[in-house]
Amino acid sequence: MRRVLLLFLLMYVSAAALAQADELKTYTLEDVLKLGRNKNPSLSVFEAELKAAEGGIVAAGAFPNPVLELELGRGRATRESDLDRQEYRVSLEQPVEVSAKRLYRRKAAEAAHAEVRQDLTDLHLRLGFEVKQAFYHLLLAQNNLETTAAIAASSEESLGKIRLRVEAGDAPEVDLIKARVELLKTRKELRAAEREIFGFKAVLNRLTGNTLGGNFAVSGNFAGAPENLDPSKLIERALSRHPLVERRKLEIIGAEASLAMEQASRMGDLSVKAFYGHEIDKEFYGAGISIPLPLWYGRSGEIASASAKLSGARAALDELKAEIAARVEMAAAETQVAVARVDAFEEGLLRDAKETLEIADFSFEQGETSLLELLDTRRTYAAVLLEHNESLYELAVAVARLEEATGGDFNE
Repeated sequence: MRRVLLLFLLMYVSAAALAQADELKTYTLEDVLKLGRNKNPSLSVFEAELKAAEGGIVAAGAFPNPVLELELGRGRATRESDLDRQEYRVSLEQPVEVSAKRLYRRKAAEAAHAEVRQDLTDLHLRLGFEVKQAFYHLLLAQNNLETTAAIAASSEESLGKIRLRVEAGDAPEVDLIKARVELLKTRKELRAAEREIFGFKAVLNRLTGNTLGGNFAVSGNFAGAPENLDPSKLIERALSRHPLVERRKLEIIGAEASLAMEQASRMGDLSVKAFYGHEIDKEFYGAGISIPLPLWYGRSGEIASASAKLSGARAALDELKAEIAARVEMAAAETQVAVARVDAFEEGLLRDAKETLEIADFSFEQGETSLLELLDTRRTYAAVLLEHNESLYELAVAVARLEEATGGDFNE
């Protein structure tokens, strides 16, 4: 009896586990964006770089360590040969930066740290676009699957009606064959749509660090176009907040600080020293200072190199601004084209295709339209529905690409 109860218990637990494993999880765009920002494997690289940059700030602001020197030996008096004694000397030396080198060095390190943060922001920006594109691609595949399934159901219903007509002698046998062929084609398209979904799920799962599981779906709508698509305003928006622009500005700040540090380093660091010594016949103590004199070399090479890097950073910023402006213009134009295509479907094509199909269905029921004309009309309607889904997807991706080019979400 116990074995039977144990067996039933194991079967119940197994069934519950399978049911839980097969439970479909649904994610919105906000869900997958959050997972992408927190779980994408690329983020760990930037986290390590941030820690390294933080260490650079600490090192840049540190004071130079003092130097303790100890000398031991034995001495023999030259006049009294029997006098032999231990001698020693202790000195403490502290290097001192007399100029603002530490200030400039720390400023350059802080700029480098801020650059890594902007790199991380840019990664979030690019990752956000990739996640949105993958999300919309999967949403498109799901919508296409639903559309194809509805068309398959309609084809199957038509097949039943035609079979009754053929059996009643009101339609030729060839109509039944045509209807079967059409249904088989639709079912083949349905299986292809199902396989396509698996591929898009894998892409989205990879971008979110494989946290979505194997059995999931996405829900939501395709993003519409923003109200203002004026390229000049979009370019102004991009140049004022894009993380790559901010990074170039930080590179200039860091290069200016490095140049100032090299210029301040022409005069080397002085050292302050205190010492005490004990010899055979005396004790001595005192203090001293050492000052390097830049007589033969004043770091002209290092200064020239730092100046060239500063000029290069400024030129790189100008080049980046031109590149971003061109990118925004292209993305805005692409979005406008996508908007026009969606409007064409929603302002007439969808309605006309639906009305044409309804007329064809009614005419076929009345015996005024052939089966071939009905199938052609149904194919046209299916193509319009699928192309409308495609246009919505293209608009959503174009908006996401425009957001990436301008430096962030339009709602921010």
